[in-house]
Amino acid sequence: MFMQHKKIKIGDVAEYETKMRQSQVIVSIEERKEMVRKEVDAAAAALGGRALPDEDLLDIVTNLVEIPIATGGKFDDVFLELPREILITSMREHQKYFAV
Repeated sequence: MFMQHKKIKIGDVAEYETKMRQSQVIVSIEERKEMVRKEVDAAAAALGGRALPDEDLLDIVTNLVEIPIATGGKFDDVFLELPREILITSMREHQKYFAV
């Protein structure tokens, strides 16, 4: 689902970035990447932890989203009985989760 549900009209290239931002799309990859980093860090901190550094995943997520909005969550302990490396790899590769 897109954040913007209506069509937008861009009259010329000079207004492209502004119009896209108004439509919840951050055009600048570097700006979007920094926003993802801050969102992930804030979500991890709200859980009382820190996100494990993962620049490759950060690059992937940056290019998957239009505007970053991170949320944090927890799993019941019964689902965390596998070795840590397996859990992190599975979450990273299949759900694009950042490990905390």
